Amino acid sequence: MNKKQALNIILISFFVGALGSILLGRFFIPWMASVTRWETLNRLVTSSPIIINRTTEVQLNEGVNLVELGKQLTGITVSIYNDSIFQGLGTIMSSDGLIFTSRNSIRESNQVRVVLSDGRIFEGLVRAADPKSDLVILTIQAEGLPTASFGSSFDLTTGQRVVTTGIANRVLEREFNSGLVTNSVLNNKGLAQTISSERLADGFGTDLRLLSNYSGAPVANLDGRLVGMIANDKNEIIIAENLQTALNSYLQSGKITRPTLGIEYTTLSGLQAGIQNSPKTGIVILGVGKSSPAALAGILAKDLIFEVNGKNFDNTSFEQILNQSNTTDQLKIKLLRGTKEIELTVNLKPTP
Repeated sequence: MNKKQALNIILISFFVGALGSILLGRFFIPWMASVTRWETLNRLVTSSPIIINRTTEVQLNEGVNLVELGKQLTGITVSIYNDSIFQGLGTIMSSDGLIFTSRNSIRESNQVRVVLSDGRIFEGLVRAADPKSDLVILTIQAEGLPTASFGSSFDLTTGQRVVTTGIANRVLEREFNSGLVTNSVLNNKGLAQTISSERLADGFGTDLRLLSNYSGAPVANLDGRLVGMIANDKNEIIIAENLQTALNSYLQSGKITRPTLGIEYTTLSGLQAGIQNSPKTGIVILGVGKSSPAALAGILAKDLIFEVNGKNFDNTSFEQILNQSNTTDQLKIKLLRGTKEIELTVNLKPTP
């Protein structure tokens, strides 16, 4: 017997043995185990499927099918044109054609062309603008559109991945961009940042490459839920909570209304309060607008507001408490003036 014949015999024996093992384990032993007094053979039976191990893709995609997530975001993203010039993007918020976008995507136009990801083209009419942000609402005459579902931006943590979509040059395909959260909403304001109650400032930091052609695009978590919308090319994101209040206002009144208070302030977190030996956390008033609701209620510069309507700012922001209020609500405010605690009532009114 030569080497070639020996090798052939070994290969044939290997394949015959493998086939015999499969037949024995899958058919012969289970049949024998069904015979009375041979039930103990069941211990040798396995019903587990034959598995091909493919864990690499799951590891790279953080346990999420990014291809399907990209398709989902592509479906809710629209392109906005003025005549034939690309202006920006938008996010579909209702199946009958209500769309969120940015002032960057509209410029001075009241009517634009809206191109869906499947190539259909509609005339879009500007319906409302947010007095406190770059958010704009437009509508198209359509039915059965895919829509965004809200998530919570306050639940985002540093290191968590978020995704967005960009410009489309082909039907059903868009640029896909992902990045990490670099700052949570409650940690995203500077230590000495001046904040106006008349402008939305809540946001989260990311390392997304936010170019001007992403304005109006959705930002989603890995569950595919909307956590924000890209406002402009300055790395600013309008968070989901502020989008939600804008949508509620528009659906109720046909416009976006926000309450005005008329203050400038800076935040004082627990860490900052400890460093400054402050007995309370909250917001420190830097300035009060003349004849504003805050001024009429008696709020002064250097006051430290630590509670509004029974809520502190440990897990939310002053901005959220204010802008989730109706424009004619009353705010019950507790503040510290020097060492004295004071309670005041503020009568809100709509932002002009």
